[in-house]
Amino acid sequence: MEIVDQLKEYSTGISILYVEDDDVVRSTTAKILLRYFDSVVSASNGKEGVEAYMSGKFDIVIADIYMPVMNGIKMTKRIREINSEQIVIVTTAYNDYQYLLELISIGINYFILKPLEPTKLIAVLHRACKKIHNERHIEHCHKEIEETVKNQTLELAQARELLQLEVKRRQQVEEQFRVYLREGEEVFKKICLSAPGAIVVMDSEGVISFWNNAAESMFGYTQQEAIGKGLHGLIAPQQYHQRYIEAFEVLRQAGQGSGHGKAVQLEAVNKVGGGFPIELSVSLISIDGKLHTVGMIRDMTG
Repeated sequence: MEIVDQLKEYSTGISILYVEDDDVVRSTTAKILLRYFDSVVSASNGKEGVEAYMSGKFDIVIADIYMPVMNGIKMTKRIREINSEQIVIVTTAYNDYQYLLELISIGINYFILKPLEPTKLIAVLHRACKKIHNERHIEHCHKEIEETVKNQTLELAQARELLQLEVKRRQQVEEQFRVYLREGEEVFKKICLSAPGAIVVMDSEGVISFWNNAAESMFGYTQQEAIGKGLHGLIAPQQYHQRYIEAFEVLRQAGQGSGHGKAVQLEAVNKVGGGFPIELSVSLISIDGKLHTVGMIRDMTG
């Protein structure tokens, strides 16, 4: 791509302050600048340049050294006091080398020797605009990263809140079981029957001895239909019967040790054959001296 085409690409959204005391040079150069930049403000001396700079926002300042009222060096120093990162391009004649060290000391970015030639001007502007373009791109990437991190942080906070709610729900269910242990089986049944989550009690063979209202709603089987049936035969898809039995046994074994309350995700079917994912967690309780498995089932479809 030609440098002129690249300049047109890089100059998008970039504003110029051009300060030059020679009316002819200023007018001619301003016309060239307007071919590439939408915003070009001109001033005829350093004092006007500072006033224009303070009343606007400019990405690039182009200034001559020799000017009446306030020369380019003083103007640049004043601009750098306002914005130390400002890009400044100085136009200078061959006999201005005595000022070069002072200009370098105040951080001039680019020099263009007079008389101004369009090709030289375009080359310097290309470098300056490319620098600004790259910096803006980096800034844009940083903002996108910050926004992504912000969104992910929000999502994590929401997930944490949902997890806390789930932990609270499980704690409430476990508290209901503790109430049962303190007050007896009838109180337990009354509580569990009205519990919002599906609760199922099974004997050591996996045969259902308790089936609450939420389980009825979730799977479509009444208590009379469910009690006395094997859980895996009632709600597990035919092709997953063996996997269901094995998973249930793993959970029962875990319930006797440090894995108490551990959950596993399975596929289930309701009475009419509709499949849906569930999360099953188990605990062991003693009823009349016999261990029973209490399963808490959650519909993963929401």
